[in-house]
Amino acid sequence: MTLPDLTTVHTAAGPLSCRETGQGPALVLLHGLNFGSACWRAQYAHFGRDFRVIGWDAPGYGGSAPPSGAAPVAGDFADALAALLDALGVETCNLVGHSMGGLVAAAFCRRHPGRAHTVTFSHAADGLGAQPAEAQAAYVAERWGRYERLGAAALGEQTLADMVSPSAPGFAREEIGALLAELPAAGYRAGLSVLARSHLFAELPPLAAPVLVLTGDDDTRVDPTVARSLAAALAGAQLMVQVGVGHVSFLEDPEQYNECLRVFLQETG
Repeated sequence: MTLPDLTTVHTAAGPLSCRETGQGPALVLLHGLNFGSACWRAQYAHFGRDFRVIGWDAPGYGGSAPPSGAAPVAGDFADALAALLDALGVETCNLVGHSMGGLVAAAFCRRHPGRAHTVTFSHAADGLGAQPAEAQAAYVAERWGRYERLGAAALGEQTLADMVSPSAPGFAREEIGALLAELPAAGYRAGLSVLARSHLFAELPPLAAPVLVLTGDDDTRVDPTVARSLAAALAGAQLMVQVGVGHVSFLEDPEQYNECLRVFLQETG
């Protein structure tokens, strides 16, 4: 599967990069803390036949400029996403937010209402924003300290076990490990701030758009109870629990993931 080229777009929020393929309604993919736009290889190939698929690089990832503030929150990333979509001429889109990207998706819907035609929360992280400031600071310090000590490659080796199920195939582990080893310092530090200082249920607005909540029964990174609580909080939301997959189900079992997402997008038109 060929990965779309990385393109840098000049936006009102500064330079932001993305990968794009296909034509049709926009399908916008928001990665999590440990990955950039390259993680969606299987989704570009699958959905590019029917959608204009756009995988962004959050501020600090890929070719995107780091956020201007020292302690960004989900709303800052959401505004950067809106600036990117403006620059690309995308008014409305089908939005998919994975893990940290789920926080960004919620904040985008709150701050830019009406721009999401559908929303998929994929293993969405709940964040630490409801916890005391001391706990937030300790989280950032501990995780960032590990990155500084180990570097991306060694940290990725430690992280991999939390990302996949025990039954994950070797080829998936290899691909995920390679992606983890490319984690950029600027993006990781900014992403840690977003996770520490934002809270999914505080960001979440009432949503008129159709919503899909995806999780995996072997996700040990974000407990599936978060997905169940999220689906319960959103009237009419669909909950799909994928079988035998961990946190990065779109990489571990892309066929199952793509089928869940495709069925939802077909049903919601």
